[in-house]
Amino acid sequence: MKITLRGRLQYGDKDLDVDISFEAEPTTALIGPNLTGKSLALQCIHRDAKERYGRGLEWDIEGVNCEVSEGGYVSIYLDVYR
Repeated sequence: MKITLRGRLQYGDKDLDVDISFEAEPTTALIGPNLTGKSLALQCIHRDAKERYGRGLEWDIEGVNCEVSEGGYVSIYLDVYR
């Protein structure tokens, strides 16, 4: 499954360019420093699950395109800061 996020995101008083693309395998861990797109990628997968299976979150992040290729998966979205 390929995850692609592209666009521009406002975070506080900063504008951030978003250009994330990766192949997710059956087990994929997203690890990295703050503001590198880990939670954004998980929200994208979760949003896609709603469209396909009737569950998940609405994608409400303006300025960022979220694309997920076909594939079966389970998405767990955890964000301790929200």
